[in-house]
Order: sequence, then structure tokens, then C-alpha cells
Amino acid sequence: MSPSFNDSSCPFCGVSAQTTKISHGDRDVFLCSNSECGDSEISRTAMKRIKDSFDIRSEYQGKVKLCKADNKVLEITVSSNNELQSACIERR
Repeated sequence: MSPSFNDSSCPFCGVSAQTTKISHGDRDVFLCSNSECGDSEISRTAMKRIKDSFDIRSEYQGKVKLCKADNKVLEITVSSNNELQSACIERR
């Protein structure tokens, strides 16, 4: 069964995005419609921090563009020592 997507906004650029929740790691997937931005998969714990900090959003906006250039998705999670961590991953 395919995931159902809802209208939302990109956490990095604010432009419209399609989003869906996935059970793997309790995450949300954002498919940004802005050609200058990119797609992301963000744990809900990490999302709380991203929403609360302009500096964090700015930092990851650059990273999401780098992932897009490699045709990958930016994954952001919280590590066991409670730090944000990110990686460019293959699309699921």
C-alpha cells in the first residue's frame, strides 16, 4: 500500500510540500516543490528542534540542497547523546 500524502510546507524554505508519516523511526517525509530546495526525512523529535531554531533550519537548508544534487534525501535524526545528526540517504 502506498503512503498517503498531505499538503504541508517545507521545514527549510517554507514553500508547499507533500508530507507523509512513516513508521520507520517515527518520521515525516517532506517532498518540497521548490526546485531550489530538496526532499527530507525527519524524525519527529528532530523536527521539534528544527521548528524552534532559525539557525538550525538555515544550516540544514544548505545540507538538503547538497543531498538533492546527489539525487538523495536529507535524513535528520537525534542521536543517542541527544544531538541532531544528518546524512544524505537513498530514496526509500
